[in-house]
Amino acid sequence: MAWELPEAVNLANQMNAELKGKKIEKALLDEKESASQMRMKMINLGSDEFSEKLTGRTIKSVRSQGKGIYVDLGGDLYFICGSETSGELLYHKDTGGIPDKYNIRLDFTDGTCLTYRIIAWGWGQVLTSSEISTHRYLGAEEVSLIDKNQFTFEVFNHYLDIFGSKPIKSVLIKQGEALSGIGNGYLQDILFVSKIHPKRKARDISEVERKILYKTILKILADAARKGGRDSEVDIYGKPGRYRVILDKRMRDQPCPECGTIIQKSNILGSTFHLLCMSYVSKIIYP
Repeated sequence: MAWELPEAVNLANQMNAELKGKKIEKALLDEKESASQMRMKMINLGSDEFSEKLTGRTIKSVRSQGKGIYVDLGGDLYFICGSETSGELLYHKDTGGIPDKYNIRLDFTDGTCLTYRIIAWGWGQVLTSSEISTHRYLGAEEVSLIDKNQFTFEVFNHYLDIFGSKPIKSVLIKQGEALSGIGNGYLQDILFVSKIHPKRKARDISEVERKILYKTILKILADAARKGGRDSEVDIYGKPGRYRVILDKRMRDQPCPECGTIIQKSNILGSTFHLLCMSYVSKIIYP
């Protein structure tokens, strides 16, 4: 599973509490994997340059934006990390419990350590603010989807209008735009609760449905953030979150929570869904 907004919020808050003010004594990049594997991990520096840029830096702060985690290294330099398939960011009080496999390791002068493992697809990049602004996945100035002051219904409604010709699934998980942070994990719950088919065009969703969808996004993401993310993901201490999704692979061949119909796996617009039971499709209008 990938990190989405609730996991990123939790990880960034924990990292800020633990790492702010720490000085990097050693920055290591493990390049044992194949060139194709390293390209998928989108690590933009070689080991020597990575070490040179980070060693001696002091962590100014850590924050999240969308699915990404931004570590401010000072001097307009940031370490950005994010997982699109699976990954682990782990904090260690000493170097005795370092896992065998990691892609990036930061050792601090006080003896603590952070390891980051990207499983399949993700990124771990060192960028300036100008480089971030043109980044394919991180570029736009994003609105927090759990902040009602930023993420208003008017903002959401306008966003759906802009991408009106696209399926709602594509609109909600579109990265690098003003609204991002939702992935396939939370999307299934959001659409199931809202009773909106993932293939419906954004322009065909009524204002009443849009308001339901908007409130559902706020509620589910905020609830998940409070619980530290999904129970399939771990925090920097290796502890799983407490949010149990309604629909994921664990629900395959299980009864629908609404009607009892057996939930089947389906592929929709390039990703797996587990929500097309009879109670779901009978409440939508989709040709």
